[in-house]
Amino acid sequence: MENGKDDETMSLLENVFSWSLEDVLNKDFYKNKVKEIPRTFSSASQYTDSFTVPLLEETRASLCAGIGAVGEAGVCQIWSMEKTKEYNPPKNLYYNLQIKKTTYDPKYRALHNKPKERDTIALTDHVTRPKSIDDLNRSKMQLEKITYDPEDRTLPYKPEEREIISLTDVTWPESIEELNMSKLQLGTITYDPQYGALPYKPEERDTIALTEETRPKSIEDLHRSRLPSKDQIKQDHDPKYRTAFPYKPEEGDIIALTDVRRPKRIEDLNRSFSGFPYIIAFVHGGKDEKFKVSIVSSKPIQHVDDDCKPVNMFAVYLMNITTNLRIWRALHTDPKGRNLNIIEKVLQTDSSVGGLCSHCVSGEELTVARSHLRSLMSSCNLDESQETAILSSILMRNCTHETMVKLIWGPPGTGKTKTVASLLHLLFMLNCRTVACAPTNTAVLQVAERLVGQVVGSLTPHNYGLGDIVLFGNRERMKIDDHDLLSEVFLNYRVECLLECFSPFSGWRHTLESTICFLEDPERQYDLYVRQTRRGSEENAELHDDHESDNNVADAKQNDIPTFEEFMRKQVYSLGGKLTFCIKNLCTHMPTKLMALDVAERMALVLDSLTTTPRDELVDLLKSLPMTFPLKTLMT
Repeated sequence: MENGKDDETMSLLENVFSWSLEDVLNKDFYKNKVKEIPRTFSSASQYTDSFTVPLLEETRASLCAGIGAVGEAGVCQIWSMEKTKEYNPPKNLYYNLQIKKTTYDPKYRALHNKPKERDTIALTDHVTRPKSIDDLNRSKMQLEKITYDPEDRTLPYKPEEREIISLTDVTWPESIEELNMSKLQLGTITYDPQYGALPYKPEERDTIALTEETRPKSIEDLHRSRLPSKDQIKQDHDPKYRTAFPYKPEEGDIIALTDVRRPKRIEDLNRSFSGFPYIIAFVHGGKDEKFKVSIVSSKPIQHVDDDCKPVNMFAVYLMNITTNLRIWRALHTDPKGRNLNIIEKVLQTDSSVGGLCSHCVSGEELTVARSHLRSLMSSCNLDESQETAILSSILMRNCTHETMVKLIWGPPGTGKTKTVASLLHLLFMLNCRTVACAPTNTAVLQVAERLVGQVVGSLTPHNYGLGDIVLFGNRERMKIDDHDLLSEVFLNYRVECLLECFSPFSGWRHTLESTICFLEDPERQYDLYVRQTRRGSEENAELHDDHESDNNVADAKQNDIPTFEEFMRKQVYSLGGKLTFCIKNLCTHMPTKLMALDVAERMALVLDSLTTTPRDELVDLLKSLPMTFPLKTLMT
């Protein structure tokens, strides 16, 4: 934990760690301590103190719910444990944990280990999961030792490079007709001469990657899929998903430590373990390695038995306390470091605070501004109270002599998220630079998704202007891949796309110059290609010291060279694909400060004209586009 946050974090954790299991399950534990929050406050301190006990009760209730659902909670095995340098009982009980790596089998919906060298395993045709010793003896498989016989073509075959094979779901095809008996429904598959790859037909038990990329070129391409992610599927279709997927403790988690492999009852958490019943811990950080985490425990952990042998330990997910900690720190920061002026303005202790500034907004200007803003908000479908909240916030943006604070409040379901997203959309249309933040990832995602959804509907061409919206944070925790729209504005993804666009050997400038050269004189480009191909063939022949006759070598060289028409088709396909990729990503991800609207419109015109515009006109249009963009001005 960061030094500046340790004290306040431990302050809340000390309360959580002090609760016994009976305390957590006691719904009346804070019954006489939680008081009604007053409607007015005499000071900022009274305001913050009023939320301390309710926050503790909310934390207890969340922990109680997690313990009550322990039978469905995520569990992982602790492979090893060691004390850290910060270990200092009785409070600072810091440990490093090594989590056992597990994988998920979607067919059996259970965790399993991957067989390793020298493991002894049992083979069975039991359909689901063997539950008894007898299940291992119910095999209908007839096995025999298989060796290779060159005269028997029905024995095992290993495909080699450049061989043409037929894919079928018939075990031993005996006729040509059986090669067509496939139960798979696949699109038409043809050979792609550009990539030099044979078509692939998925077979049973193959592990495949699903992606939107037509022909993935890198590992990153496999991550650019808008198909439902594993997390989304498990939440939508599996109410007990925590028992089906492996669990890895994350920062902010509260976990229970137990020697029960799969706890099913609350009592399983209260068994005597390490000399203490009911041990919980807070995950305060992860190591560089994927399966190492750091925790602070509520009680000392004896992870070896009396014979100094390691004890089997398991971590059970109960809740994530990150949001609670953030609120606790906000309520208990040093008074000298607080911005009490903002708090007092939000509390509205002075009825004059928060009104419109009469010095910066006159009556006539107010009328004109209201009319203009209402016309901009006409497509947002807001009610009167929502419009009023937005107007009062927007009208104060030009106030130069006073810092204003506006509080938009309302009961659940009154449209606060919609109002905030519409306010941000209006600020976006007015070219106002705005920063939006929230205490939870969920709140940020909800506002961002509504904002991007409103903005995308009004952007042309190719989402030009979306580059002025940037979303950043922890990609894994925010689960950005589960949100189609948000991927386009997420900072990491934007950087990946723009890096590819600005690559010196395959990016925008290289592609634009290559396309112009090709269109201006395709015959010359073909001649250069032929010369390079022949020179490469000659060098390869010298390196391999071929023993073929000169005629055979010449015939092979000639067969490797495509005709002019084939060369034209290949170049148009290749350059057109690169040009389309760069134009779409530049329009979507470049800030409007770096790329003017007329440039984006000409780029869109290029895409529409690739196959319909005469060659000379297309060359002139391409030459009108900028080769580079003034990236340095972004920092000014």
